[in-house]
Amino acid sequence: MFSSKCSIPWTTVAVGFCVVVCVSAAQAAVVSSHVGANDPTTEGWSLTKSVDNTFGGNWSTVGPLSPDPDFDLTNSWQIDHYLSEVWYSDPLTVLQQNDAAANGWRFTGIFRLEEALDNATFDNGICDLIVITSQLGFSVRVSMDLGATAADRTIRNRIDNTYNNVGGDSYYRVIFNYNVGAGTVDYYINDTLINTFATGALTPTEVRFGSINFDSANDGPKDYALVTLETGALGPIPPTPDFGDPVPEPATLGLFGLGLAAVLSRRRS
Repeated sequence: MFSSKCSIPWTTVAVGFCVVVCVSAAQAAVVSSHVGANDPTTEGWSLTKSVDNTFGGNWSTVGPLSPDPDFDLTNSWQIDHYLSEVWYSDPLTVLQQNDAAANGWRFTGIFRLEEALDNATFDNGICDLIVITSQLGFSVRVSMDLGATAADRTIRNRIDNTYNNVGGDSYYRVIFNYNVGAGTVDYYINDTLINTFATGALTPTEVRFGSINFDSANDGPKDYALVTLETGALGPIPPTPDFGDPVPEPATLGLFGLGLAAVLSRRRS
């Protein structure tokens, strides 16, 4: 249901981004943008993080994945931490807020949760994408956590607090598309329209991504390949990019090599 369909090489993520998002650049404005393995602080984002060792051994690191060793078509920015809050923010100017309120906006995020505490409950804030709005506060937001098992992933949106089991470990794209004429928000996961929310007026004031809550469940790496907010006249929702096939673990490759060697040996004999 949540498969990727568009084959755009994400190793050239800046090019792919313009192909699928900026086709209406003459009529729309990108007001917040993180792309691929770029350091968000060089793109206009501010970093907020817990000071290491404040909570008795907590730590955090951030850095590029170019490409992600597990998904070879995807560049991203990784947040890895233990008992820490680590997140990036980009506030909109008053002019940008007014433009979004008058002409509509679209928020797009592509993210991956590599690991988390498998505690049999959904933990909010450990891998998040947020558009703060004047009307709904922090509710235009998605969180990702483990699903039924450590191999599964679940995404929760906070507008109506519903959960979607999306599949295994991978990158997933979420979109909130605000239609100012109708006063509605279309919510997508990959290429699937999940719901349309009647919100009325909705003015974005700030964008955030990362691990927002201090919680023992938020340990482990999260990867963000794209976070963008556009305002103005926007075109159709583009297809979800191809993130690449999961790269086998070394142990799996070793077993594959042993099996191949056995097959070749039988053929020679």
